[in-house]
Amino acid sequence: MIKREAKEATKRGELFDPSTKLEVKFLRNLIEEFLEVLDSTVFSQEQHVNEDNKIIDACGLKQVDDACVLYCERFMEFLIDLLSQLPTRR
Repeated sequence: MIKREAKEATKRGELFDPSTKLEVKFLRNLIEEFLEVLDSTVFSQEQHVNEDNKIIDACGLKQVDDACVLYCERFMEFLIDLLSQLPTRR
């Protein structure tokens, strides 16, 4: 399919760049969004300053949105399903 699109682009005199296609960046964008949700809402780190003005990272236990946890669980299931698929040639 990419070869056909590249041929059509060269016939039109255009430059074909497959990295700009949505299909190429789809999974990467999903993983980046998952990591952002995971870092910002589920495992948010707080920084505290002690008496010696040293910064201490503390991962406190706080209330987490159930929707965020459910999203993370479903996304992990999705990734496991993708990895368990048998690779095929077609």
